[in-house]
Amino acid sequence: MKIKEALSYMAFMLENGHWKKTEKSLDCFNTLNEFIGNTNKVNDYQLFAKLYIYFYGELLKYYGCTVMDKQPEKAINKILDTPIDNLITKFIDKAHDMEYLVQLPKDERYEPRKYKNVKNLEWDFKFIDKMQHKEAEDNLTAMINLAINKY
Repeated sequence: MKIKEALSYMAFMLENGHWKKTEKSLDCFNTLNEFIGNTNKVNDYQLFAKLYIYFYGELLKYYGCTVMDKQPEKAINKILDTPIDNLITKFIDKAHDMEYLVQLPKDERYEPRKYKNVKNLEWDFKFIDKMQHKEAEDNLTAMINLAINKY
């Protein structure tokens, strides 16, 4: 018997008077039901879970730590606590910086972790217009919706 079937059976027995309804039995049933609901959330949000797991692994590698360290989890929580408009603004800045960076020959490019702010470097590249917030938001929304519908 699966857990959901067991809970359905318990609910049936409690509702139809086959088992005596007490406050403790209802509390027990509700606790189990809530626990099952929370464990199924990973299935309901699988795309988020996949990105979380992948990014968590990348942060372990980036920070050179183990799952026992809190730094990767703190970094993820900081991102999740950030308002989406701020993340879009940071995305625009990174995309703009990369427009400059990709113009360098590959052997002269910096690794992303080694540069803090490409705009502070003096290069003779043509001025590249920065993407507008609304344009970035619309494009990111379309890409996210496409991924949600596809997967």
